[in-house]
Amino acid sequence: MADYANRIIDVIGSSKVGLASTLDQFYASAQSLSGNPSSIDLRSKFLRDADGIAAGFREISGQLITIESDSKAEIQSEIGKLNEYSKQLAVVNVQLHGQKHSASQPPQLLDQRDQLLREMSKLTAIRVNTLENGEVDVSLGNGGGKDGIVQGAEVRPITAVFDVSSPSKVEIVIDPFGQPASVPGMASGSIGGLISFREQALEPTLNQLDSLASTFASAVNGINKEGVDLQGRTGGDLFAIEPMFKVDASVVPKGSPLANGEVVKATIVDNVGFAFHDLQLTYDSGKMLWIAKDMVSGVMAKGADSVVINGTRLEINGGGQDAQMLILRAVQHPSSSITLGQKDAIRVAAAALFRVTPAPLNASDITASITYQALAAQQAGPTALRQVLDNTANDAAGVRFVVPSAPGYLGLTTIPAGTSDAAVYLDNISSAGQNLQILTRDGRHLVGAGLTAELASSLLQEKNGFVAGATYSDSYLNRSGDKGYEGLTVFYGARALAQKVPVYTNSAAPSDHSISGYQTLPARIESARIADARGAPGSVMIAAGAITINGVVLGELVVPQPPSAVLQASDVAAWMNTVSAKSGVTVTASNRIEIAATRIQLANSGVSINGVDITPPVGQSSFASVQGLADAINARQVASGVTASVAADGSLALYAASGADISLAHIASRNDVFDDVALVTYHGSLSLSSASEVRVGMGVGGTVANLSRLGLRTGAYVDGVAQEDLLVYATGAGGASIAATYQANAFDPVETARGQKLEICFTSATDYRITDVATNTEIASRSYDPANGINIGGRNIKLSGAPSAGDRFTIDGNQDGVGNNDNIVRIVDLQKTRVTADGKTIGGAYNDLVGNISNVASQAKIAQQALQVVNQQAEQSRDKVSGVNLDEEAADLVRFQQAYQAAAKTMQIASQLFDYVAQIR
Repeated sequence: MADYANRIIDVIGSSKVGLASTLDQFYASAQSLSGNPSSIDLRSKFLRDADGIAAGFREISGQLITIESDSKAEIQSEIGKLNEYSKQLAVVNVQLHGQKHSASQPPQLLDQRDQLLREMSKLTAIRVNTLENGEVDVSLGNGGGKDGIVQGAEVRPITAVFDVSSPSKVEIVIDPFGQPASVPGMASGSIGGLISFREQALEPTLNQLDSLASTFASAVNGINKEGVDLQGRTGGDLFAIEPMFKVDASVVPKGSPLANGEVVKATIVDNVGFAFHDLQLTYDSGKMLWIAKDMVSGVMAKGADSVVINGTRLEINGGGQDAQMLILRAVQHPSSSITLGQKDAIRVAAAALFRVTPAPLNASDITASITYQALAAQQAGPTALRQVLDNTANDAAGVRFVVPSAPGYLGLTTIPAGTSDAAVYLDNISSAGQNLQILTRDGRHLVGAGLTAELASSLLQEKNGFVAGATYSDSYLNRSGDKGYEGLTVFYGARALAQKVPVYTNSAAPSDHSISGYQTLPARIESARIADARGAPGSVMIAAGAITINGVVLGELVVPQPPSAVLQASDVAAWMNTVSAKSGVTVTASNRIEIAATRIQLANSGVSINGVDITPPVGQSSFASVQGLADAINARQVASGVTASVAADGSLALYAASGADISLAHIASRNDVFDDVALVTYHGSLSLSSASEVRVGMGVGGTVANLSRLGLRTGAYVDGVAQEDLLVYATGAGGASIAATYQANAFDPVETARGQKLEICFTSATDYRITDVATNTEIASRSYDPANGINIGGRNIKLSGAPSAGDRFTIDGNQDGVGNNDNIVRIVDLQKTRVTADGKTIGGAYNDLVGNISNVASQAKIAQQALQVVNQQAEQSRDKVSGVNLDEEAADLVRFQQAYQAAAKTMQIASQLFDYVAQIR
């Protein structure tokens, strides 16, 4: 741990390899460029130093990966030693096996056994079970059979399994080719130290370096994209991070579009949560979702066409098949793949995207500065159109909703900026007061019915998607063109436009579909059946002025006098036609009922139509055919006012002249010839047509309920391209449903804002309004907040002091990037800007990185020194039991030597005495 941690310090703390001096040089170049933003030489130097930052990240990452490779090789080497010692120990066990007691064993063998055990224990913690004859069994874990590596003469080798995407994940496996078993928690010895280094030092350092590289690139890119270059073009990314994952082709079916790794784009969105791990993607066709799984930690996430996991957004460009699986192999760390993405010095965006200019005659002498921050893709408020509604006018595809009585409104959807020709339809209303409302985030009411002050105050809240300080204005409500908001064309009511359809060349060749011209079809609205409208003769059904046709006001609609006293579709048509000369709209009424052949029971005996009994011919108990039924109906058409005809598929159609009602009823004592057909009064419907357009709108006192009574469908129409988000709400308690059609277009909010010229005018020292100069549209009216400044469409304007009434400031796009340095100054300020997730500057975060690994190295050194003392104490304790005292041994040696010499002298004298005795005669 200590040795390898110091190697990391040598890399990241080095003045040559480390990033500290390189970062200083980068900021110094940015500072120089801010002094002369037009200089090509300074721009080129800035890019060279930016390239030096990228190269520095790559160099450090490469060195760390080398250290990772070295530690991996050393783990494998140490494991090789452990396996070799195990083999030698097994040989010693075989030699010891011949004796029953250890006392009978040769001391040399026992010494050899003990030496091998000591060497093994230097590599990792071992558990030893000594048998009576001196043989030993060795295990790595708790001594159980699964962890045994030596048992008598049997040896089970071990191996290390490394995860390429996670240095901390090292699995030690016993007997990998037999009955493999994993050994958890090897934290001791040189093997344990190497594994601990990878877990506690190497991977955290790599992750922090990756996070720092991504944060730095994101911060600089974000600033550069919010500026303009020397030619007035919006800046792009200065740094690029190459793809970090590669699709494992082995798990992708041949021919699948997903076989190409480029279909999965990975982008870091959370630098703190980022983890460089292999990922698994599985498709669930039932839920139409991709499920992502971290193959190291097991963390899971899901999404439709993009998934965010481990701080990385995966965008999948292509649909999947059920249970289809992709493996994304982590192949490049962000720190090792960061490059300089911009080589053209002209493209450095030193100038700001926008400029703010005070009027020369302002009462105060304050100045203003402007910054731009791209708006979040998903802001507060209702969900975007395409995520809520299918792009169809079919009411069957509509979404049902219920507006609660309190607060009396409900967010339905958001028409995103860039959407063109949006139409939102309101169907199946349950109360007369229900309306669609379309507003800007600043509270400008564009389409719908006016809001009360109380309702507007409750609705215009930040939680509902409106900007802070938004105020309500109905100045542009249902108005278009010069009087409308930003020149938009809007309409609230029922509408149809003339359509141009292609005319194809009349050619004998079927493949020839060339267009010879276009034919204009008249605008036409086909209504549903009008609602039941019974009342006293002369009673008003719809008040005068409540309904308009192409802007022409209609008079009141009343119930006719006897004999009918029932409002018919023909009456409504006649009422609308009173203004046809001015409106250009012709209205006709009709009534048609289609009854499928399967619902006609010829065996039954009749039905009543408009009070006239329709029965089989005399002498017959049933109708012979559908045509026979139609003949019977036509025979009574003078009395009933209804004719019938039979279609080729056998269905029956009933018609009433001029759209009169058709009432179907039961005849007593007879079975109904129509099966499962409601026997009620069917009102007629209307057809409104014009050469150009038909617009049935709501005038004074008009409601959606009035249009619904006429069988007309209410829609809120916004023609043209919406330059900002529009919020769609429903007001009025009760249930209803909506459907929508729209055109989703590519939209560049930055360029759109840059092309817009706005004026801020302080109406007082504390209040201001924002006006679009080109259309003279008041976009917002708010109170001034000095702390937060003025925010409009991502632009933030800060004033240097307190404004005065009448002060004006103009905001527009900076079309000349030659003399402006606002954006490059922001890069200079990045040196002291806290951009990391934990609130640090780039330099501060790098210093923390160096400090963290220094702490690891320092702690390892302290632990090493402490453990050396423990080791010495252990050796002393061992020596007291199995070792010898050299002084004592030397004294014994002298004593034994003297005893030997005395014994030798005794033997010598005894021999001489014997010789003397032998010579006596």
